[in-house]
Amino acid sequence: MTRKLRRRLAFVAIGVFSTGIYLGFVFPTTQFIAERHQLSSAQRELAALNRSNRELSTTVAKYEDPRFLDKLARDEFGLVKPGEFSYQIMPGSPLYVPPSGKPNSPAPLPGN
Repeated sequence: MTRKLRRRLAFVAIGVFSTGIYLGFVFPTTQFIAERHQLSSAQRELAALNRSNRELSTTVAKYEDPRFLDKLARDEFGLVKPGEFSYQIMPGSPLYVPPSGKPNSPAPLPGN
């Protein structure tokens, strides 16, 4: 064999060897690191979803309580049970003048 041929074979052998090293060690290591990163990201997402599920379970339990629903219906929507009456007190108008003609005196009650 000539010197040039041996040199080419040496370069090919070095190329094959370095490709083997890359495919055998470097490539799997980078894959492992990438998969590990994906795993940690998925674990963080799972923890956030578990926290959200706990909060939603608490909210569902609250809305299943009849006392909470009764209070919500009365306070937020002004609903009443059958046979009950709802009264609202309106603020006084600064322009209102009672029948007595005196602006700061209370109006007489009917029947008095």
